[in-house]
Amino acid sequence: MYLMNTNSRKILFISISVTLFTMAIVYYSFLIGRDIAERYTPLVDATMEIKLEATTAHLWFEEMMSGDQTVDIETIWANLDQSEWYAQAMLDGGTNEEGTFLALNDPDLRSQIEETIDGIHHFRQIAKKRWASQSTSGVGSGIEQQFDLAFLKFNLSTDNVESALQKVRAEDLQTFKFTQVLLITLLLILGIIIGGLSLRFNNKRIKNIDVLKLSNENVNSSQKQLLNVINGAKLGYWDWCYQTGEHVVNDEWLSILGLSRQDITNHISDWDGLIHPNDDQFMKKTVQTHILSGKNYVVEFRMKHADGRWVWIQGSGSVIEYDENTHEPVRLCGTHQDITVRKLAELREKSRSHVLELLTSGDLLPVILEAIVRGVEQENSDMLCSILLLDDEGKHLLSGAAPSLPDFYNSAINGIEIGVGVGSCGTAAFTNKRVIVEDIQNHPYWTPYKELASKAGLGACWSEPIRSTQGKILGTFAIYHLEVNKPTEANMTLIEQAASLASIAIEKIQANLALKASDEQMQLVLAGADLGFWDWNIVTGRVDRNERWATMLGYTHKELKHSTNQWADFVHQEDREKAWQSINDVLEGRSKSHSLEYRMLTKEGGYRWVHDQANVMQRHSNGKPLRMSGTHSDITNRKLAEEKIKLAASVFSHAGEGIIITDDKATIIDINDAFTNITGFSREEAIGKNPRILQSGRQTPEFYADMWQALQNEGYWSGEVWNRRKNGEVYAVMQTISAVRDVHGIATHYVSLGNDITLMKEHQNQLEHIAHFDILTNLPNRVLLADRLSQAMLQCSRHKQSLAVVFLDLDGFKHVNDTHGHDIGDELLIALSVRMKEALRENDSLARIGGDEFVAVLADLTTVEDCEPVLERLLLAASEPVIFDNIVLNISASIGVTLYPQDNVGADLLMRHADQAMYVAKESGKNRYHLFDTAQDDAVKVQRESLEAIRSALDNHQFVLHYQPKVNMRKGIVTGVEALIRWQHPKRGLLNPIEFLPVIENNPMSIEMGEWVIDTALTQISQWQKLGLNFPVSISVNIAALQLQQPDFTDRLMILLAAHPDVEPHYLELEVLETSALEDVYNVSTIMNACMALGVNFALDDFGTGYSSLTYLRRLPANLIKIDQSFVRDMLHDSDDLAIVEGVIALAKSFKRDVIAEGVETIEHGTALLQLGCELAQGYGIARPMPASEIPTWISDWKPDVNWQN
Repeated sequence: MYLMNTNSRKILFISISVTLFTMAIVYYSFLIGRDIAERYTPLVDATMEIKLEATTAHLWFEEMMSGDQTVDIETIWANLDQSEWYAQAMLDGGTNEEGTFLALNDPDLRSQIEETIDGIHHFRQIAKKRWASQSTSGVGSGIEQQFDLAFLKFNLSTDNVESALQKVRAEDLQTFKFTQVLLITLLLILGIIIGGLSLRFNNKRIKNIDVLKLSNENVNSSQKQLLNVINGAKLGYWDWCYQTGEHVVNDEWLSILGLSRQDITNHISDWDGLIHPNDDQFMKKTVQTHILSGKNYVVEFRMKHADGRWVWIQGSGSVIEYDENTHEPVRLCGTHQDITVRKLAELREKSRSHVLELLTSGDLLPVILEAIVRGVEQENSDMLCSILLLDDEGKHLLSGAAPSLPDFYNSAINGIEIGVGVGSCGTAAFTNKRVIVEDIQNHPYWTPYKELASKAGLGACWSEPIRSTQGKILGTFAIYHLEVNKPTEANMTLIEQAASLASIAIEKIQANLALKASDEQMQLVLAGADLGFWDWNIVTGRVDRNERWATMLGYTHKELKHSTNQWADFVHQEDREKAWQSINDVLEGRSKSHSLEYRMLTKEGGYRWVHDQANVMQRHSNGKPLRMSGTHSDITNRKLAEEKIKLAASVFSHAGEGIIITDDKATIIDINDAFTNITGFSREEAIGKNPRILQSGRQTPEFYADMWQALQNEGYWSGEVWNRRKNGEVYAVMQTISAVRDVHGIATHYVSLGNDITLMKEHQNQLEHIAHFDILTNLPNRVLLADRLSQAMLQCSRHKQSLAVVFLDLDGFKHVNDTHGHDIGDELLIALSVRMKEALRENDSLARIGGDEFVAVLADLTTVEDCEPVLERLLLAASEPVIFDNIVLNISASIGVTLYPQDNVGADLLMRHADQAMYVAKESGKNRYHLFDTAQDDAVKVQRESLEAIRSALDNHQFVLHYQPKVNMRKGIVTGVEALIRWQHPKRGLLNPIEFLPVIENNPMSIEMGEWVIDTALTQISQWQKLGLNFPVSISVNIAALQLQQPDFTDRLMILLAAHPDVEPHYLELEVLETSALEDVYNVSTIMNACMALGVNFALDDFGTGYSSLTYLRRLPANLIKIDQSFVRDMLHDSDDLAIVEGVIALAKSFKRDVIAEGVETIEHGTALLQLGCELAQGYGIARPMPASEIPTWISDWKPDVNWQN
């Protein structure tokens, strides 16, 4: 018994110790939770107030700078002071009507707040500079950019404070959550200990009932103490029997939800309907996950309070007992903590920040108002919010934002007239007081709208007036509830803050709209007057201009900068100083208004004249100018007109032309000095007279009638006139007469300008003669000849006749010049010119085109023979001796002739063709004429064009090689292929060699093409080798005679072979035409031997067509003889061809040369050749030429005819 008592005391001591330790931890957790709530909730509000007060100051400052005189600068400084107070309170602590702020200890957070305070100071300093910079210097300081940058830096520092505070709070909350989990764990351990002790003492209760009772009492006491600790920490506690559903909660759990013991059934079903619908599934999933995993959980969710509002709960729980057999959970317990204050503060902060961002970014008022409404509704899901706006007359409320109210309800109240008894909002707007209606159906204010509210399901409505900074009613902010509801103190703070935020948004947007409307109206006025407008904020230095201001200078509105510096750059350097002086006179009060004409630089680099008028539109109370506005009008045309008048006066007096001004009756009313100098008539002699005093008699009356008619119809006449001076001398004048008309288009005056061009006319005649005639012979030159030839060609076309262009070149004239000198040569040319001109007919023309060359144009020819007598006379005129100073000169002429339109080309080509014909005559022995051959010329053109086309094809890689197999018919193997060139013409398709090879025969291009064929063939051998084609298969290439006989042919071949080192030279076989080889047997055989030394093989192509001899055949080192296909094709039915084929085969065998037959087109041809002893063959009967890509397949598939192998 003593031992039991001793053990009981020990167990009791341990239980009490554990209980006291747990109580200490619970109490400490309570202190942490309270500290977090008391410390961070005010600090979060303070952070929002710092940003809100400074943002409000920024917005009002911008309004004031834009000219809003309703804003007081002291109010702005007060906003900044308030913002700084909140920041300082976060550092040092403080108290105001909103609560107590505890000083922060975190060094990083304190550093961020100190940076924010510095940002406020800097922002205030820049703002004061902007305010103080309302100077009269006339030059903007650019302080606006500094102001915006300072506010941006302040915002960034505030955001940093907010982020750091959230981070520290999150860390403390995490610690708090850990403490709570530890508490639960300790509670569970304590429960297990106490349970174990209870079980132990229960087994021994028979031995000592007193000890058992004492132990039970101690255990109950410990449990009660633990619950007291939980209650003291303001934690709701619950205990749930998972199998029976029995559910026990403490009083704090009920208190958090405003419930009493009578409101619950002590069953888990008590939770039904309490959890927010949006959180219900999440909570169920969390509990199930915990049961399956066994891990403790801590979550945040919403539960419904007895008064209808939603309470934010931080809940935690765990399974504390499992069934020993099934391991199913038997019992769960956990805690609840009310975190509504913190969660609502977080949501309110997020909502406010979003609204301020929308306001700063310039969003529309409906968007901003809806954001305010949704922000409040998000904080309180049981609230439906509405913003109504007072109309311009101040009598009706209009819909602003109510996204959660029914559309029919919003439509019904839209436009309601305000007054007492017009619902909550109408009454609040009318009385300028807050109106709280807790029960709509039983309140007199809602009597007219009970049915409407009932249909919308609305039970309560609280309305707060939205007031401007001057106290003017802007609208109402209303909170609706679906049930009867009484507002709490927190609700009143919420609706007041929401109305204040809406006031800021409405005033800002309305100010912007009013300013925009004013600007638009002003722009319409300015556009109608075609005026450029500018507006200078002297405080900020910003200059705004309209579109017309920009277009006057050729700019778009976007290209303008908002600074006075750009304006100064536009002003002409000579006008800039006086422009600034005029503006500064107005700014400093020396002048009432600014009005000046000056020049401005355009985008294109020119200048436009503008008339600039401006006034100071706003001054500070101390007299400093704040704003200056003005207009620009483009006066360039007026200035140009003035300049023209000045210029006209100067021109009239100083002009070199004689000027006459007459009235509408053609009576002279004024003249200038130049008129007197030209005509000899003084001013007194001319005024009052008619311009007829100048008539010379050279112009007909019809001439003057036409002149007068032009003046009447067109108001203008210009032309040459021959007049007479006072002294009787006739002179030429270039005269222009213009009619001066009034606004009705009636001529009132005439102005005549006359310039004496007598000398110019004489010089012109001389120049025209020089330009068209040869100076030595006075014959037409090349220029006049071209004109006469063109005219003659037109005449021929009209009359269906012919003409001849005769190109004449003197034979031996150079010898005369060299022997007797140029003077004698010139005399000879003059004499011959006279003779040849006399030899021509009346309508013919003779021209000297240079040196000893002459051209005659013989017109009106019916036949070619018509020109022959004239040509004979020209030859005779040139060949008859000419005697000068006893010197007898004998020369002759070579004449080339072409006829038009037989030679149907232009004048230039006719001259060229006649020149070509003249050279033929000269080469034929001189002293004769030659007619141009158009057919020969056409052939030359075709040849030239063909060569150019082939050159282009070669450069553009249009040539390809096709390959025709060569086989051994008896053995059934492929022995090689012959490379055959084709032209892949872009328009005509694939062309055979006969289409182009004859064109380049004996042309150097054939050498280039031949080398291309060899190079391409070697490349193809290399490619086939890489594909694994069964070699030896050689490629034979045809070689033109010109290429083969080149001295460097062997060297060029070596280079080509060296470029393909992987190709053995014996795979290349060069085919030489028998006829080509016989032209120079010795040289060809030497070249062939040199090439064979390189390893290249040769074949003698088209054998039998070259009249070869046995001697020649013996000297040509060809490995292979090819029987020409013309013999093979007809050998089956032509005995002569058969005999030739038979002879060539025998000859080849005699000289031990291989022989191959071309043109094997049928099986019968092959059979006959085999019978004659010729086994090698190629032709269409075996295979047609094919692209290189088809050769490998053909070789693998080809089988010889069975008749050949038998």
